[in-house]
Amino acid sequence: MVGDVVRLSGTSYIKAQANTEANAEAVGIVSAVADADNFTLQVSGRITGLSGLTAGSVYYLDDDTAGLLTLTEPPDIGDVSKPLLIADTTTSGWIFNMRGFINADAGATGATGPTGATGATGAAGSAGATGPTGATGSAGATGTTGATGVTGATGPTGATGPTGATGIDGATGPTGATGATGSGATGATGATGPTGPGATTERLPIFGMGTSPDATGEAYFEPYSILATNDVWRRLIGRFGSSNVAQPTVRAGIYGGFVVPRDYVGSAVIVIVWTATLTSGNVVWDFEYRTVSGDDTTSLDQAGTEESVTVTDAAPGAANRRLEVTINLTSGNFAADEEVEFFFARDGADGADTMAGSAILFELLFQYSKV
Repeated sequence: MVGDVVRLSGTSYIKAQANTEANAEAVGIVSAVADADNFTLQVSGRITGLSGLTAGSVYYLDDDTAGLLTLTEPPDIGDVSKPLLIADTTTSGWIFNMRGFINADAGATGATGPTGATGATGAAGSAGATGPTGATGSAGATGTTGATGVTGATGPTGATGPTGATGIDGATGPTGATGATGSGATGATGATGPTGPGATTERLPIFGMGTSPDATGEAYFEPYSILATNDVWRRLIGRFGSSNVAQPTVRAGIYGGFVVPRDYVGSAVIVIVWTATLTSGNVVWDFEYRTVSGDDTTSLDQAGTEESVTVTDAAPGAANRRLEVTINLTSGNFAADEEVEFFFARDGADGADTMAGSAILFELLFQYSKV
């Protein structure tokens, strides 16, 4: 019936179910039924004729009833979490046949590495007279002491004041006068301990569930197998340019958003991983965005952009070779926990865009430095 999710079992189509990895390998959703033996299967794009949907909601393959879509993500260990549809009305939605993930227990945390050795302590100068001692609090565990350098001669010690009774965290008495410094040579400096970890680079995927195409019809999602030579890897890709034999003439792209990670410290970069079946010409990529922060202080419905950047990259040297190109962003525009709204596009209207065919987007990443 219309709305059933099906998979291929040998030479027959049967209802898919998210209770095992094999049963969850859905190929599409039934969009029309001619008779008992013939139906229309839709594998991507916008599907209509459904019922009972909630606009704006994500629907998953059901783990309990074969062929059904559900708002509830399968929760049990061994089930497959497989998003398939984003509803845009109560009777229609966009098919996104995304890769399923098998629910599994989290692994245990690895053991903490050992602490590096402490450098040696230099020679101490002579101590002045000790004031009355306050009550001593409980002491923490003492770490391992490094080797002590040669100690210079100790100057005369001032008179020791009377020791007060040891109570609970008494106030510290005044410090006595400092005695004269000895004339002996200062001991050798101990070896320097190892340097702590420096800044590292992270990459955050921002292309996928939270992205949607514009209204031009020149940017959309489809399985990679449609343009690939080998009909094997069917992951969802972004296609920019509806014809693979003609130059696009409009600027077309996708909208999306993400949250800046809490460990962000700077060096903001957009990384574009793409390919094409053509081997000549250039593609112009645009990225524009706006950041929003605060709690009940700033509107998420912004009218303008904070920054617009672009990069031009050449077609691959051979069909379907992986390409990676980066766009540097203004790092000071970003802060931890900020919401980022963006539009990523291929500018076919730019004279520098000369590749006469579709550009295939595999990954869009937000790269940054953390400590």
